[in-house]
Order: sequence, then structure tokens, then C-alpha cells
Amino acid sequence: MVALLRGAAELQRITSADLIRLQDATVDDRFADSGWRTDQVYVGAQIDLARQRIHYIAPQPADVGSLMDGLLTCARRLEDSTVDAVVRAAVVSFGFVFIHPFSDGNGRLHRLLIHHILARRGFTPKGLIFPVSAVMLERRAEYDACLEAFSVPLMRLVDFDEDEAGVVVVRNETAGLYRFFDATPMAEALARWVEQTVKVEFRAELDFVVRFRETRRRRRR
Repeated sequence: MVALLRGAAELQRITSADLIRLQDATVDDRFADSGWRTDQVYVGAQIDLARQRIHYIAPQPADVGSLMDGLLTCARRLEDSTVDAVVRAAVVSFGFVFIHPFSDGNGRLHRLLIHHILARRGFTPKGLIFPVSAVMLERRAEYDACLEAFSVPLMRLVDFDEDEAGVVVVRNETAGLYRFFDATPMAEALARWVEQTVKVEFRAELDFVVRFRETRRRRRR
């Protein structure tokens, strides 16, 4: 994953081909996709042997291509703008994970996009891995709240059926529900995570590097 993070920072502008290649490199070969997903995916929790509670339904497969085209166009426009790097990273990365364009690996690519955008805007020094992902995973409740700020109102508008085999079928047109979303909660949360990364995580890493170098210097005497 470290190699992927370094490689993503070197990319100029991420394209659909880049995302597919990164997904292939991120997941087990069995789950590698050659394009956008063709199945309906959702997030649910099992209630009992026969029932589950569905928390989130991603866009219908037929809508994924159009939605990803729109997201990548948005990313290019933001890159050419003066929009703050943290805001841009929140819009693009959360937009990506809401679309869920692959059958697997979306969460990892979502976090990788944050690293890519912050690095591209010069937010972090070249060659440095900004450990904001670790903070996001550490503050999981805040991260889940960001997802629910979008998923809870969305699910009130999605008409779907689930058969006995757990197959979900969406009955209404939903593409427009994913195309525009209020990224304010995501941008505010990412700003907090970035602040902790700078003030806490970086300090701890630098302290470790100083102690490591001092120990190595003493051993060489």
C-alpha cells in the first residue's frame, strides 16, 4: 500500500484507466475489475438467518459510468481552481466512495484519492506520506457519521426490493440522488483529521525518527 500511495502522488490527473489499474493493484486477483462494476452493491447488516438491514445502496450499475465521468470532470475543474486542497479532497474522495464504482477496494481507493489530491496541491512535501488515513481509521465514529450524513437521507428516496437470496433490485431512477451532494460534513471532518495528522501524528513520527537516528549514531561509535 505504501508503494501505491507514493505512486498515486506522482500521477498528474487521475483517469478512469488509472483508477481501474489502482483497483487491480489494491485487491486480490479474484476481485480485480477490468472496468466499472456491473453488479448492484449495497451495505447491510444481518439481523437473523433470513433477514438483513440495508444501510446503503450504491448507484445502479447502468448509472456508474455516467456518474464517474461527472466525478472525474469535477475533479479536473477543481484542480484548475483555487478551491482549498482539503475541500477538493473531500468532494472527490467521498463522491467516489458514494458511487462505489468497483465491486471491491472502494474504501482503500477512497483514502488513496485523499493522499493523491493533497500531494498534487503541494499540501504535503514531495515524497512524504501524509498519514491521514491512520487518523481516519482511528476516528471511525466520525468517519461513519460522514457516510451517514449522505446515506440516511438517501435511503428514504430509494425504492428497492430484496429477494430471499439477498439480491437487491432498485425500482426507481436514482442517478440524480448521487450526482449532487452536500460535502460540508465531509470537508469539515477531513479538516479535523488533517489537523490531527499535522499536530499529533507528524510529531510522533518525527520523534521516532530522531530517536532512531540517535540510537544508530550511538551504535556506530
